Amino acid sequence: MENDDFDGCATGCGGVVLGFVLIVVGLFALAGDSGLGLALMLGGACVVIWGGVRALFGSPTKPPEGDVTVAVNQSREAFPDDGDDSDDDYVDTHVAAAPVGDPIEPWVQRGTRGEVVGEAYRDGAFRKLFQGIDTSGYDGAELHLPAALADDSDNPYDSNAVAVWIGGHHVGYLDRYTAEEYHPIVADLAAMGRHLSLGSRTWMSTAGRHVNARVTLSLPPVNGIRPANNLPDEAHVVLPTGSTIQVTKEEDHMDVLSKIVEHSPEVHVAATLHAIHEIRPRSSVETVEIDIDGERVGILTPTQAANMLPLVKFFEERGIVPVAKATVKGSSLKADVTLNVIKAQEAEQDWLDSFGPPLPPKPIVSRGSEWDDDWDD
Repeated sequence: MENDDFDGCATGCGGVVLGFVLIVVGLFALAGDSGLGLALMLGGACVVIWGGVRALFGSPTKPPEGDVTVAVNQSREAFPDDGDDSDDDYVDTHVAAAPVGDPIEPWVQRGTRGEVVGEAYRDGAFRKLFQGIDTSGYDGAELHLPAALADDSDNPYDSNAVAVWIGGHHVGYLDRYTAEEYHPIVADLAAMGRHLSLGSRTWMSTAGRHVNARVTLSLPPVNGIRPANNLPDEAHVVLPTGSTIQVTKEEDHMDVLSKIVEHSPEVHVAATLHAIHEIRPRSSVETVEIDIDGERVGILTPTQAANMLPLVKFFEERGIVPVAKATVKGSSLKADVTLNVIKAQEAEQDWLDSFGPPLPPKPIVSRGSEWDDDWDD
């Protein structure tokens, strides 16, 4: 569109110049042939007027070449409508499925960048999303809002379609290949009355008379959307993510860990944390035990135990099992366990207060020793 406007301006300016030339020639021609001179001057004036209008307003907007249609093999690159009539040339009437139920965040927070496709068909959605925000500059404006993924299995162009919604507006779809990976779990969540919520960056600019928009998602690994195992049946709390903490003594529990990494070298699981006393030949040491599905897979070092024990005890005193997001990485020969969790000193007080007062105390479990007293960090 910008090129059309530029061409119209250039043509118009040329016409103005030509018109003035004709007028000047006509003035000279008046001396010899008044009829020819008047004709040249009149023609020049008309050309000047035409050129001025052309230069000021440019060429009229060109209609799309041919009909705007949706090819079946384009899937989500040619998108169904979301009920917004801003794109009058788009004739499909499919309404994309909206997210259902409560949002859940992916178990693994780290992710790769993924681009949403089909924003060009969603002008109205973006205008509403950025209502009241200045987007007239070429730099546009950005919003950082949660993006909801919705199962759009009824999409007539692709039964694996995954719609992307932000702020209650349908802004596009996952591309075909990404949707093939994510659709099964998005559909499973929808069947349970849940939907996946991801971090997103939404950019929009209305410079140049058009809506230009782009949506970028933070996509977690597919096997990191939910933990590979189940959360505890008893009352529990999933601790907020924080720094990475290395578990130790995993080598003593390879019978458990080798089964976890049997089919994948990296598995994301829910691990429970327990305050215990390690009974050693000449002493007793308080530490934090790490369990996966009720089976011990290691403990924390003294330094990390000191960081975590107050938080673990806080929840155990209230009859709540603390759960950490954990990753098991390795093979049947050796596997490492890491936790992604906040430390006790990083917990927000308002969050802690929301769990109420402690219950009557219970005795602390004692466990047998796994090493001698010389063990250190």
